[in-house]
Amino acid sequence: VQVGHRKAWTLGVCLESLVRKGRVPKSPQHGLWALELYKNALWALAFPRVRLHPPEPLCRVGLLLDCALGTLSFHHVDDGSLVYVFTGLPFSAPLRPFFCLWTHDPQPLTICSGQQPPEALDPPQGQGQERDREIPPTGPRFSLPQFSPAL
Repeated sequence: VQVGHRKAWTLGVCLESLVRKGRVPKSPQHGLWALELYKNALWALAFPRVRLHPPEPLCRVGLLLDCALGTLSFHHVDDGSLVYVFTGLPFSAPLRPFFCLWTHDPQPLTICSGQQPPEALDPPQGQGQERDREIPPTGPRFSLPQFSPAL
């Protein structure tokens, strides 16, 4: 996911049953496994929350959901480094992607394929994230039911 230079975002997966409108309880106990950037601080929304200190700002975040291991890992796509891993995810219930862009930041959030080169991610003037939505993911990036979040 190309988060670019947005000032605030939350990105991860949630239980299908999680109410995703209004105030969302942000912890695995409530069915949400995510990273959050807010006020220049990056957090793993674990319980308790974990402050993360990546060496470089995250512009592209890779998510890998491993159903066999019950893990969700977040990666810094630009250098391939691991950012955080949630373990013990329940796969007895359906999961959905979770995105929260709760600011009026004009920067788009772009869902990218696993093979898309970084230079292809800068949207042309006047265009946003729509151009990448129809590119099917390659490789085991997300094994989730189809869902089109309103970005």
